[in-house]
Amino acid sequence: MAEVSWLPPGLGVMLDSPAWRDPRTALPCVFLGVFAGCAMPFCGPYVRQYAILGTFVLPLAAELGQIFVPHRTCSFWDVLWGWGGISVGLLTVWLFRLARRGRADGVPTQTLGGGE
Repeated sequence: MAEVSWLPPGLGVMLDSPAWRDPRTALPCVFLGVFAGCAMPFCGPYVRQYAILGTFVLPLAAELGQIFVPHRTCSFWDVLWGWGGISVGLLTVWLFRLARRGRADGVPTQTLGGGE
């Protein structure tokens, strides 16, 4: 990651450290979850089931594919971080839609602080 030109220099070095090796898998999966969540209204219910299943199979397939790449290892923790990222992305879209539906129905939304 340190060789990626658009990342700030310190961030690339940090993400290459062993402590961040598995959690960094979650970041692209968050975007995958957001994309899948945004596409759901345009799909039928039958397609939605397979789309959600597909998003959760993708990190598993990617990790199993690393078995065949030299100098790479398959890690179950990577799969779990990927599933966590997808879940965060889908949850974000769901909460956004829930908030918009509340405003569209004329139901006032509450703030976390309880303010006016």
